[in-house]
Amino acid sequence: MASARADGSGSAMQQLQTVLTVFGDKGWDEYAAIAKNFVFTDSSGAVPRFVADGETSMGLTLEDNALEYVQGGAPISIVHLSDGTAATPDGVALVKGGPNPEGGKAFIDWAMSKSTQEKLAMDIGRRSVRTDVAGPTGTPKLSDLTLVSVKPLSDFGGVEAVLAKWRTAIGE
Repeated sequence: MASARADGSGSAMQQLQTVLTVFGDKGWDEYAAIAKNFVFTDSSGAVPRFVADGETSMGLTLEDNALEYVQGGAPISIVHLSDGTAATPDGVALVKGGPNPEGGKAFIDWAMSKSTQEKLAMDIGRRSVRTDVAGPTGTPKLSDLTLVSVKPLSDFGGVEAVLAKWRTAIGE
């Protein structure tokens, strides 16, 4: 099973947090059992390549990374876990006291517009933060998935504590 490393990939860290959230007190044991099967990649973006090339039979990655390979004809499919799938929005913010607040506001308005969000969904396979924009072609509706509100790292002792436990879980 291909996976990026949680100490070098934000999405791999979020996948770890999802397992810990879903399985509660048994989260670290569940993750350690899964991790015995990991083949680590340099990034989450490399995970679907490992699967498409037959190096691993499955992988954990972001939906849009895998969708690119599916739409490109690779012999893979996307499976959203029935135990729970994380759906975390991308962020955009205005820097307080920045040199061009009006330009920043204009950019945010453009980025959040329906037309831009539709383009992100259709052209690069990213889910929209807007509820009036459909997901990328070939993806299920979010309402059809079991979504998990992922607990923050602070609930698990903070970044350094989580990474220390993660290294133990993967046998380092």
